[in-house]
Amino acid sequence: MSNGRGSLHILMIALCAVVCGADDFVAMEEWGHAKQDWLQERLELAAEGIPSHDTFGRVFTNWTPSPIDMVSAWACQSGGATAGDPVFRSPEIVGAGQVGMML
Repeated sequence: MSNGRGSLHILMIALCAVVCGADDFVAMEEWGHAKQDWLQERLELAAEGIPSHDTFGRVFTNWTPSPIDMVSAWACQSGGATAGDPVFRSPEIVGAGQVGMML
């Protein structure tokens, strides 16, 4: 992503995707493509668009804990969520008929 905001965009897409149920890098990419119009309105994505699963992997592989574990822990600590609770329910972000990430 050539506009200098690429790392921030990768982080924001990953965060939103994980909150909405993505549990691996492929799911992050798939969520990004499914929500590309919504993301474009908010992030002004570069022409390259949504990062590939390989890009997410390169960015997050060495993070400890993983972004998925961080979001799960945050949701449990800040919102009183427990394992099995949906974290996010907005149909605009998750998708109509979908619940969101289960802890």
